[in-house]
Amino acid sequence: NKIPAPFVAYSDCEAISNKNIITEHKTTEVLANHNICRYAYKLVCTIDDRFSKPLKLYRGENAAYKFIEDMLTVLF
Repeated sequence: NKIPAPFVAYSDCEAISNKNIITEHKTTEVLANHNICRYAYKLVCTIDDRFSKPLKLYRGENAAYKFIEDMLTVLF
């Protein structure tokens, strides 16, 4: 028996990749640093559509921080 989820959040993030070379413990590893530059999300209520939120798009600096901030605002 399963209880249906009353809310579903769909989200997508886009990131810019910057390659960095890091030397540790006598080995060299090429790692990529991903900086989120934009995101989109939509919150859907499966019980009552009045509680669903429209698609939200954001592009700009500190997109990762802004995404978390928006999620906390929408959910709480």
